[in-house]
Amino acid sequence: MQMQIGMDVGFSAVKGLSTTGQTLFPSVVGTPAPESAFSLHHNPQALIVGNGKMVPVGDTALLQSRYVSGRLDPEWVLTDDWLHLFICGLSELVTTPFARINLVTGLPVADWQQFNNPLEARLRQTFVFHRMGREPQRVEITKVMVITQPYGSLLDMALDDDGRILNNVWTEGRVGIVDIGGNTMNLLAVNGLEEITQLTTSTEFGLLRALDGVRDKLRASFHHFTPETHEVSEWLAAGKFRHSGQNHELWPFAEPYLVPLLNLVQTKLAQTWPESGRFDALLLSGGGAAVLGRYLMARLASQFANPHIVPDPRWANARGYYKLAKRESNA
Repeated sequence: MQMQIGMDVGFSAVKGLSTTGQTLFPSVVGTPAPESAFSLHHNPQALIVGNGKMVPVGDTALLQSRYVSGRLDPEWVLTDDWLHLFICGLSELVTTPFARINLVTGLPVADWQQFNNPLEARLRQTFVFHRMGREPQRVEITKVMVITQPYGSLLDMALDDDGRILNNVWTEGRVGIVDIGGNTMNLLAVNGLEEITQLTTSTEFGLLRALDGVRDKLRASFHHFTPETHEVSEWLAAGKFRHSGQNHELWPFAEPYLVPLLNLVQTKLAQTWPESGRFDALLLSGGGAAVLGRYLMARLASQFANPHIVPDPRWANARGYYKLAKRESNA
């Protein structure tokens, strides 16, 4: 069967969409272990990869010792850890013994020029893998497109579910996309879907480190309570968390760690896009927008016309990739 897949392998999480469904799991790879160490029922994201080693991935690996979600180096996309996450994403979306795939994925703006071609070449191949509890699978990736991550968010707003171009401000106007990830903030300026290169950039953004700080603060403030970073991220999006049967406001614990990041976003936007009055709209996307968006909107309203948070911002890039894959398959 021929499938279209949009896959976003980020520092924090892996998101994937296909004609058969969607998947989301933490970007975590555990230390390989013998098959006998795992239960078929309790470790659904453990993989047997081509070299015969068992590799726990995602939720299965959260109790393991090796975490890739905190890596900063762009070379990460060429490592075995990245590939294991990608293969796990394939195994979540492809349940048949064999499939052919039309794939779209993305890279940060700063990394695209250097790693676009190597990543594309690495992914255009046939993957053979074994997911625990299943027969071996063979997935042939026949077409690969690697775009910048914020362009995926733009396409989420610019294309309909079948990949057709819509008529709206995102396709016809001059707009800015602020894609906030765990370790990177991408700024994309476009005019009528065409990138304005001199106004497009990316920078390191320490959201994961800040979330680790909030996590440690909560652990120190409450007894018998050891939240994980990914839980803190979800609680910030909701604005509260539960402990011992009671709801607590999270902002008092998070403020010392997040205010510097909010200031950084404002400063970087002012430096990169000083003529903000030339933009017709601004779009916040990415996992960072899910965490910080509610706090950023009030700040940016006086700086930019029509600021928006993309619906379900963690999924925006993956949705855009998937829509583009569908568009390319119909071309």
